[in-house]
Amino acid sequence: MVHGHVAVVSNVVNRRMIEVDHANWSIGNYGRGQIARHVRVQDVSDRNDWTEVEVWNNVDHCWGKPYKALGFIYAR
Repeated sequence: MVHGHVAVVSNVVNRRMIEVDHANWSIGNYGRGQIARHVRVQDVSDRNDWTEVEVWNNVDHCWGKPYKALGFIYAR
């Protein structure tokens, strides 16, 4: 992705899967400016360190292609 993307973790499912809320990502059921809630994201990195993830595509009912992840921002 050229510009990057930010999502808010809404639920930790397990060590390798979370759910996020995010906007301006999916075109299918969610258009620009719409918020997609509780979208599954799984860690597919070789070292289990969340440096590569796949996002569940609820329109096509499949995992998307792997994306590089640069980390998390934690609340203080």
